[in-house]
Order: sequence, then structure tokens, then C-alpha cells
Amino acid sequence: PPRRPRHPPSRRPRSLRRSDATYAVASSHFTLVVSATSSECWISVTGPTGASVFSGVLAAGQQQTIPASGLVSVEIGAPSSFTATVNGSPVTLPSGYQTPLTLHFTPPASAAT
Repeated sequence: PPRRPRHPPSRRPRSLRRSDATYAVASSHFTLVVSATSSECWISVTGPTGASVFSGVLAAGQQQTIPASGLVSVEIGAPSSFTATVNGSPVTLPSGYQTPLTLHFTPPASAAT
């Protein structure tokens, strides 16, 4: 029988609170793609030093690709209109979140030091 295409596994938070969630990433360098789905969404992305990597409002259907390195935090103004992937794997938002929601993507400990 023909092989079915393999979809990358989704990223689930390894720790979470109602206002933020932390996700482990496999490498210190990764590609983060953030998207607005059904309506516009304000997004702010900061890098390991706290410096802004991206900040703006994405229109419905718009996405932003962010080459990332080290700890990255994403603050989301409208989580219900937001999706993200890390290296092609969908990010699963925690249930019962509060707005704004902040996602933290952490590389392996050895790569972060």
C-alpha cells in the first residue's frame, strides 16, 4: 500500500500557566512561523536578550517567518486568531488561556548556556 505522508508532531507545552506556556525545542536554532487565522492578531516576539525580533499586527491569513536562536518569547494579543509552527511542527496552545498569552520556546540546556 502507498505510504501516507508523515505530518510533524505537534508541539505541546512542557509547562504552563493560564497566561503563559513554555515549549522545548530540539535545537538552539529553529524557524518559528506565526500566523493570524480568522482575524487580525497583535504579536510581539523577543529574543534571548529581550530585544524585539518582530512586533506588529498580522491581518487574517498573514504570517511571519522568524529565524530564531536561543530562548524566544511570543506575546499574543488574540490567541483565538493565532497559530504557530516550530520547524514545521504545529504548536498546540494551552486550553483555558488568558489574554494576552505569552509562549516561551526554550532550546536544550546545553545550547542555551
